[in-house]
Amino acid sequence: MQMNKPEKWKFNKARQNWLVRNIWSPEAISDTYFPLVVKYLSPVQGGPRERLTQTCESYLKVEANAGKDEKTGSSPAAAATTIHVPRSILKPTPGPLIDISSSSEPIHDADAVIPQPPVPKTSIADIRRARAQSLLEALRSNDSNI
Repeated sequence: MQMNKPEKWKFNKARQNWLVRNIWSPEAISDTYFPLVVKYLSPVQGGPRERLTQTCESYLKVEANAGKDEKTGSSPAAAATTIHVPRSILKPTPGPLIDISSSSEPIHDADAVIPQPPVPKTSIADIRRARAQSLLEALRSNDSNI
């Protein structure tokens, strides 16, 4: 709505905070919606902008410093792979979305294996680095437009 009908769009601090907290989680924000979130967050100002920039830079530094941290003795990549399961802002669905019991045609071959498309194996650290790069580019390009 912010992009299509800006005159009807209203700022929502809770929504912005949720996006800032969950932008690193592919479970909360899928790759399909990520470009839209980047476009939404690129003009953000103040503290959230500074924290986003710092977080982006820290995820990109983890890539550059693949060795162990001298102070803690732990791998920075291990810290970046901690999975945070976000709390959903959606209401739970009460039951299945499709009722297959009311189908007029019976299911004949329940043992048939449905081929699944191959799932690319990407680590959460790789996803976060890619997202950090995209978001940092958008934040910096918006800085030059101001």
